[in-house]
Amino acid sequence: MIIVLYDVLYVPSAPNNLFSISRLDETGGQASMGDGNVQLYDKNNKLILVGQHLDRMYLLDTTVIKSVAEQTQQRTECPSWMDWHLHFGHVGITGLK
Repeated sequence: MIIVLYDVLYVPSAPNNLFSISRLDETGGQASMGDGNVQLYDKNNKLILVGQHLDRMYLLDTTVIKSVAEQTQQRTECPSWMDWHLHFGHVGITGLK
């Protein structure tokens, strides 16, 4: 199944990517967490992603398809420190470096 995400930052060189539960909620989706598992549902209550708890985060069972990300990637300028700070959940500048 291919899921297209809109209004996201795509950083192919980053070792990890984060998925915003609040953005999912804003689009009518929801998340269910418990017993070390997470299930993400779209606005029609259709299961779209699952994951497991690992190192204080949930590792999602998904693959980013580069061609889809490249098609939706419109940003050409280099992101600012504030962009990265917000993207990675308000990590401090030292942590970003």
